[in-house]
Amino acid sequence: MLRFTPTYIFALIASTAIVPLGAAAQGLEPGVRLQTATESMARQAPVTVSFAPGLNTVMSNTAVAGLGLSVIGALALGQTDQVTGSGGSLSQTALPVGDYRDTTQGIYGTEYSYNANLAQLNVLPLNNYGYDGTGINVAVVDSGIDASHPEFRNSTIFGYDFSNSATGYGGDQNGHGTHVASIIAGDADGTGMRGVAYDATLYSYRVDADGDGVFEAMSSDSDFAAVARRHITDGIHVSNNSWGSTSSVTSFTASQARSNFRRSISAYDDAQAAGTLFGFAAGNSGNAEVSIDAGLPYHAPELADAWLVVVASDENGVETAFTNRCGVAAAFCVTAPGNNVMAADAGTTGYVPLSGTSMAAPFVSGLAAALMEKFPNLTPEKIATRIKTTASHAPLTGFFGETLANNGTAAMEAIFGHGLVDSGAAAAQIGNLTYAFGPDASRGQDLSQSKLPLPAGVGRGLANQIMADKFVVFDSFDNAMFTVAGSEVFEAPGAGFVPSYDAGPRKSDATDGSVKARRIAQRHPKEQLIFSFLPQGDTPITADYWQGVAALFAPQPFVVPAAKLRMSWESHPGSSASLTPFLSFGSGALEQGSDRSIEIGFASKVRFGSAVDLISSISVGEQAINFGLDDQRDLVGIVKSELGLNATLNADNRFFLRYEQSRYSDRAATDSDFGISAARADSWMMGVETQLPEADLTIGVRNDYALSGGAVSLMTPGTMLKDGTILYDHKSYGLNRSVRLRPFVAMQHDTYAGTLNFGASFGSWDRSDLEALELSFSRQF
Repeated sequence: MLRFTPTYIFALIASTAIVPLGAAAQGLEPGVRLQTATESMARQAPVTVSFAPGLNTVMSNTAVAGLGLSVIGALALGQTDQVTGSGGSLSQTALPVGDYRDTTQGIYGTEYSYNANLAQLNVLPLNNYGYDGTGINVAVVDSGIDASHPEFRNSTIFGYDFSNSATGYGGDQNGHGTHVASIIAGDADGTGMRGVAYDATLYSYRVDADGDGVFEAMSSDSDFAAVARRHITDGIHVSNNSWGSTSSVTSFTASQARSNFRRSISAYDDAQAAGTLFGFAAGNSGNAEVSIDAGLPYHAPELADAWLVVVASDENGVETAFTNRCGVAAAFCVTAPGNNVMAADAGTTGYVPLSGTSMAAPFVSGLAAALMEKFPNLTPEKIATRIKTTASHAPLTGFFGETLANNGTAAMEAIFGHGLVDSGAAAAQIGNLTYAFGPDASRGQDLSQSKLPLPAGVGRGLANQIMADKFVVFDSFDNAMFTVAGSEVFEAPGAGFVPSYDAGPRKSDATDGSVKARRIAQRHPKEQLIFSFLPQGDTPITADYWQGVAALFAPQPFVVPAAKLRMSWESHPGSSASLTPFLSFGSGALEQGSDRSIEIGFASKVRFGSAVDLISSISVGEQAINFGLDDQRDLVGIVKSELGLNATLNADNRFFLRYEQSRYSDRAATDSDFGISAARADSWMMGVETQLPEADLTIGVRNDYALSGGAVSLMTPGTMLKDGTILYDHKSYGLNRSVRLRPFVAMQHDTYAGTLNFGASFGSWDRSDLEALELSFSRQF
């Protein structure tokens, strides 16, 4: 049987008044639950009169039946007065965004534990990485905020007194608003308790004139609209509304709601468009539906996306006796703890436990504020969607024992909406992460499929810089921005070129195949014009001078292999010298048009004695390169020089040493291509080639072609605007020579069936790790 106390009778008389929706008691007494045939899910807690320590007012559990939620808005900041305190606090604003810090160490751990519901909401994944509501304006539409309470010692409180009270928006004769505000943004200063978004900026929108628990400034549609429009003036991001009437949302038809709340709906809609997320407490009447104030978007769907209603569970995830259920508002309803929540007590320096959906709502408001700081590119609608999507029914139990396993999703949604909010989950990746190219995130690399390979020729030093750097990526769920290490975005170039001989029989100019015989100078015309077709375009002009080992040389990095025509003029001014001017130009087609590459230069060979050749070449021109994160190909100017030594040691062995350097013209960075400035790349190789009876074998070491000087830059996503437009940052990396001795072995073996070519490359000189193998077989017909 329901017990009718004097307070309950008073509540029935005052049921049409707008009141705060939290119980100012030490807790709710257990009592008889009311069930009827028409509303079997209704719950009614017994009503008692109780006193909160330090409060001068008496508040009824029913009269303060509560609605609480967060509102987010981005509007132009108007001129307001402020009330400030003094003292120091724990602040993470000095930490770079995303840096980890344990916010529960020492005295801060005691403070964190004082409000046990913070752990239930999993707030540390946000707070420990520096997300504490900094820069976010949170309006508390309530009885005011006692700015003198220690929990606001380090806070700047702006606001507006709609009720024309005696003490202004910085006072609170009732205590309800102070309690709610400290749950949102109580200081993290090592004393007392702390809020979810403890560095958020508070706006006290006082609507209670005298502390009687009735909000005199919220008595009409025009009053609601005036408060909502003030959010636009003050640039409010999150609005917490722990108040409401006892009238159910389903007690109005859509036409009645639109008529009775015409101005309110328009004002709320305008504030949302300006950037405000509205949060409401569901109400404390134990009904199957939320109050009309909280559930207004059910009748005005245009408000639903940037609106959250909060119902209350206890510290064990059980539905409280007093809370209204989500009902028809389930689509925009969530759950948060609202039982015996310890928070600031106005008029004292202490704290008091209160219960109500008024206490549940500010937890969600604080979460919304912290998420808005973490994801500045997300609209209020997307923040609300994150909170709803990551909420869960799994930890919750209905008042009558309902669970997800036993009663299913539909039953749990009617009680809890989307479920218990989870700060850590709401702050985490939901979809796949994308590294974007272009003006928005519609084009980019889905990192769940593969990372972006760095271009060939990116040396170990540059790769390490990029891997250790931070890059912005976007969640495919809603374009939420995350900062990750470069190692999560890029992968180092593969093993690349493996030294091996050309396919085909060994190049021997004598029947005995000896090195000595192959080195015998052939008689050439003194001058001759030679036309050559180069299928891959990377055959060095000095290939003949190197007598076979030119096949072991790595091509230039970045340069796109393409067929070329070469015209050269070979002259022999003396028996010990050769000079070859040449001209090469593209003959094929690239993806974006004709290959317009061109190269002009000359090569020379000078014989010293009878066994040592000094080989050199130099050229200038334009080459098609791919030095980016996609298949974009561009022409850049290249100056290439080569210097080498080819020495016959004996009849079966020769030694060779070769160095090559390329210098590139400057190239501007884009969102998908690296830029280069005063850049050069070089490589060198030395080895000994041995002539075996049926094979040529070369063993040596090399330092592969890699950037070794100048600077490399890239335009990377820096931030995203709320409309999805990406603004890019310019990253630049200095280059230093990186020497990495890498052993290799190459062999060409003649068999009765053809020629077998083998190449192997090892990772480093001091380790025997095999990096790459290449094996080919050829046969001439």
